[in-house]
This record gives sequence, structure tokens and C-alpha cells, in this order.
Amino acid sequence: MPVLERIITVMSVYIDRVSQQVVEVYERERERWLAHQSSVRAVRVQEILAGNERPDAGASAALNYVLHQNHLAAIIWVPDTGSGDMLARIESATHDVAGFMGAMTDPLFVAADRVTGWVWVPLGTRAAPRRGYGELRDFLEARHPGLVMAVGGVTNGPEGFRQSYTRAQRARALAIAAGKNAPVVTAYDEPGVSTVALLIEDVASTRAWVRSVLRGLAADNENAARLRETVQVYLASNLSNVAAAKQIDLHYNSVKYRVKRAAEERGEDFTGDRLAVELALLVCQWLGPVVVTPDQAKGRADGQRSGWAVRVGSVTVRGGSSGSLTASSRAM
Repeated sequence: MPVLERIITVMSVYIDRVSQQVVEVYERERERWLAHQSSVRAVRVQEILAGNERPDAGASAALNYVLHQNHLAAIIWVPDTGSGDMLARIESATHDVAGFMGAMTDPLFVAADRVTGWVWVPLGTRAAPRRGYGELRDFLEARHPGLVMAVGGVTNGPEGFRQSYTRAQRARALAIAAGKNAPVVTAYDEPGVSTVALLIEDVASTRAWVRSVLRGLAADNENAARLRETVQVYLASNLSNVAAAKQIDLHYNSVKYRVKRAAEERGEDFTGDRLAVELALLVCQWLGPVVVTPDQAKGRADGQRSGWAVRVGSVTVRGGSSGSLTASSRAM
């Protein structure tokens, strides 16, 4: 019995050691294989996006993704570039989002860098996602806070594969330009997004154009922002004070007064070049401080708060931001 026990013990240790070595070798080979597959997938995707080849069944097999169907391309990234390697988290979010939007099979995921992933959601013959973009925003905020997303819309076939991706890139450029003004999900096919996305290709010219159209209404302060919002709703309501008042929950006389004040700030009414005004207001809504005029009055107020002076008779009393007071006199 002692001899048998010794034999069993030695054999068990030997089998455990060999098994551990086999598992380690397998894991290394599997990681190497996955890295190779990921590289091949990235190369094939780049070739398709560049239009260097005509995608066929071989391309679909290499990608493990059917190209002849409806696609919803998206880009998911982490705005904080100092977050480290976030690809595992982004890929996990990709599968959650794809399932939420009604993917027919697993999505196609390609890493663009350590904080950005390209995604194609396979929709089969479905012409629209299962859920709207508003629901998608709520889902992403609740399940994957800290991630943001740009969506290119539903397109079909290999050409749609490229087109939806290009649109997602434009939506992402707009989201980056808008900064904190951008929602968690920026969708290219939502009203106004595609238009403003084209205008940000030359931000300096767009900024100059917006200021020339809105003039005083383009000031960067709360009052001007409130007037811009009211005028935007007023124009969208076909110049109806009553309809605009219902949308923004104000009395129609208040809307009428704000529109009048906005016209005074601009220097003319909004009927002569209504289309330009609506477009300029849309750009302000998205880009905010990037295009509006810095508020000089606000800067002066800040300067006055940081240092002020009051003359009383022949004595000048000065105050600083720290609350200290100094007095000086001058011969009259």
C-alpha cells in the first residue's frame, strides 16, 4: 500500500505539472492566434473602407461578418485619453449595444487605438434599429458610463458598410468639436447633425459666418443664449408666438418680447434671411462657445470684481479680490 500511494502521488504531481505546461502553451498560442486574427480583420476592414477591393464571400469569411446586409456603423470611444487601455471595456459595450439595437448576429469590432473602437452592427434585412437613439443614450449612460458614441445610420451592402462608417466619423468629429455640448450618442441621421458636421471642416470660417449672421445675438452670455433658444423655436414654429410658447412653456407675450429683443440685438428681423439665421442658430446649439462671440461685458465685470475703485472727494478707495482696502489722496 505505501508503494502504491507513492506511485499515485508521483503520477498525480507529474500529470498536474504536464497539464499546467500544456495549458500555458495553449494560452500563448491562443493569444497569438487572436492577435493574428485581429490584425487580419483590421487589414481587411481597411481594404474595404479604402475601396481597394470588391468584397466577396472570402472577405465576409475573413471578417466573420456578412457584408451583403443592412449595417449600422458606430464609433465608441473614451473622451479622456489618459484613461489607459480601455479596449476590453469598449468591446464589451459593443456587444451590449449591438444586442440592444437588435443585431442579428455578433457585431464586427475593430480597435482603432487604445481608447477607440469601430463597430458594425449587423441588422440583416431590418431597415431601422430596434430602438431609437434616445433610448440608446439612456442605455449607454446607465450600463457604460464614461463612454461616448457616434452613429452613422443604417445602410446596405458593401458600399453601405463604407458609407455608414464615413458618416459615423463625421458625427464623431462634430461630437469632439462640440465638447460638453455633445450628447452621449451623436447620430448622423438626426436632424441638423449632417449639416453642422459639414460646417466644422472649416471652423474659423464657420465662426466668422455665424457672427456675421447673428451679430449681437451671437454673444457668449446667458441672456443671448436664452434669446437664441427662443428664436430657434419661434422659427421652427413657422413664426408663431403661440406655438413657440407651448413648446418652451412660456406666455406668448414673453415669446413675442424675446423675439423683439433678439431682433434688436441682431439689428434686423428674421424674415429676410430666415434660412441663414436658422442654420446659424443650429450651429450655435451644437458648437456653443466654439463659434459665439466672447462676452466683453462679462470680462469687464470679472475685472471689476477682481479690482475696483471708488472716489470719495479727494480720496480714492480701492478694493481687491482678497477684500483688502487701500486709500490714496490727490491734491485738487
